[in-house]
Amino acid sequence: MKRLAPALLAPLLCAFCSCDEAKTTPVENAAGWAPITDSGRGFYRHTERRSTADAPPSVETMRTWRADGATLVLRVFYLGEFTRSDIAEDFLKAIGDDFKAVREAGMKAIVRFAYSPSMDAPEEHQAGEELVLRHISQLAPVLAADSDVLHCVQAGFLGAWGEWHSVHPDFRENDGSLAPEPCRRIIHALLEAVPAPVFLQVRTPRQKWMLFDSGAPGAGRVGQHNDCFLASPDDVGTYQDPDGEKLWLETETESLPMGGETCGVSLPRSSGESALRELARFHYNYLNADYHPAVLGSWKDDGTYQEIAARLGHRIRLLEAATSGTGLHLTLRNDGFAAPLYDRTLEYRKPGGKSLTADGFTVRSLKPGIERTITLPDVSAPVEIRFPDPHPRLKERADYALRLANPEVPIDSAGWLTIETNSP
Repeated sequence: MKRLAPALLAPLLCAFCSCDEAKTTPVENAAGWAPITDSGRGFYRHTERRSTADAPPSVETMRTWRADGATLVLRVFYLGEFTRSDIAEDFLKAIGDDFKAVREAGMKAIVRFAYSPSMDAPEEHQAGEELVLRHISQLAPVLAADSDVLHCVQAGFLGAWGEWHSVHPDFRENDGSLAPEPCRRIIHALLEAVPAPVFLQVRTPRQKWMLFDSGAPGAGRVGQHNDCFLASPDDVGTYQDPDGEKLWLETETESLPMGGETCGVSLPRSSGESALRELARFHYNYLNADYHPAVLGSWKDDGTYQEIAARLGHRIRLLEAATSGTGLHLTLRNDGFAAPLYDRTLEYRKPGGKSLTADGFTVRSLKPGIERTITLPDVSAPVEIRFPDPHPRLKERADYALRLANPEVPIDSAGWLTIETNSP
């Protein structure tokens, strides 16, 4: 059997064909938690835009963020100028232009629409149900046109910061709680407006329970975002029954997106060691790189920040690659907190030859802690492989191809890497 050099395999990621074995093994710090710039995971950069202010980040700025390791940008679009009218056509165009700039920079966007960052006078500063539904219908073609750069779309629209508290009277009961029926109409309108397979996210577990009966259509596309992660025992109201809701969330986030931000120091809960435990338990895909600075600074001080940055989302490592008479054998392991969020195919070819797609893959099945040996039958080195972004618009771009956590090696502009043997 011939063994292949792991350093020769960069974008050969988490996909599996003819899986020979799968087992759970301990996390190993084999690479010293070296940073990797891998599409669709990690610390994101927070940005906001209003129709009357807040120029979007330039392509050059976003490329700088990407060079520093960020592949995600949160775009919060405030619609406060349109609480009594349709969204202006020029602002709809501006939103589309933002997404095109995100693509040009090689990033993906977490998207939220909101009316106001204020908890005061929601009846004045937010839109009622009829207009929210109208705005969603206006945004639908914009979201569809650039769905390739949508990482997740947060439910937004309702309440201060679009986080579904302090909501417009149309969306609350007399006791101040959320009114289920109008909220369901909003989430189902969003599910129609945002093209599958792009995920939505809601703010709390109980919001998800309110919106969907068990197994209801659409529930499998709606994950969570916690924007007060580690800030108090109940994360400032994120949980009403922390123990019970966290048991549910632990399973829910195995297959649905989880992300968020910290919002204040609350020791010992907000310490780095505590963060590592909860990020792993709830399979975090992303966190805010900009907030809360005191919490992020404490992780740098206690020595956990580098590991957190390295393990957000997936972190696929090649343990071994070998050839035999039956084909090419690859042993991969996910040291990240989460499985890859979206499926991808494994493509392979002989240098200069026709591209083939390996059958039987489910890239998302490489869950955290799983080590798996897979075989590509009847293949021998040298061979070129890649795991491209599934969208045709991004398929030929290396900056959207998944990468390994092995030492960086050059790949071509379409994400192809040549595998060579390093022993006779």
